[in-house]
Amino acid sequence: METERTIHTVARDHAPNGRDHPPPPAARATTETGRTIHTVACNHVLNGRLNRGLNLVHSVLRLKRYGAYCNQSVFRKMVLRARKPRVTALFFSTGSMVCTGAPRREEGDAFAEFVVELLRTRTDRLDLALHSLELVNIVCPADLGGEVDLDGLAAKNSDCVRYQRRNFPGAQMWHPANWTESEKITLLIFKTGKVVATGGKSRENNEAAIMRALPMIEPFISRQS
Repeated sequence: METERTIHTVARDHAPNGRDHPPPPAARATTETGRTIHTVACNHVLNGRLNRGLNLVHSVLRLKRYGAYCNQSVFRKMVLRARKPRVTALFFSTGSMVCTGAPRREEGDAFAEFVVELLRTRTDRLDLALHSLELVNIVCPADLGGEVDLDGLAAKNSDCVRYQRRNFPGAQMWHPANWTESEKITLLIFKTGKVVATGGKSRENNEAAIMRALPMIEPFISRQS
């Protein structure tokens, strides 16, 4: 039966021909100065809503064998995790849900549908259904290939870069050139040369935002010996 499978098999069982999806290929872009940027879309964030609310205590008891537990930090929620891929589903008593960690959109969709099927059969709520599951964000990391002088970057571009090392180890860049009518992409830049693009709804848009911001960042990237 569908609900007898362990959660960590869900990605394989929903994949074409029952096989695991290969990891998303890394993308490479070369700047005018010859610097190569590597990016990988590693985290699709999906929001959805059930057609009715949940009794979290009852749901956790029924799904405990699948690793479900209740997390009461900030907002009370039920948490279920998959092992491969490492996708996490969060369910709230209102019926709202968040699915995060999926390297591909279809893997997030499959895991969300699988968990809802568990809830439907294990809690005897056969009318339970998942509505309006939509992609709200893709978090895309990249490697700039050298350490970044964050103090210099923030001082030179104070209109669009904020760096407060006591509060956060990275600089935040929000450049209007990276924004569209539907997306406002923010870059988190770290001293190690790692940069994370967040706010986009496609890998291509996140990569384009990094490339547009690169002329501002590149003067502050140290060359590797």
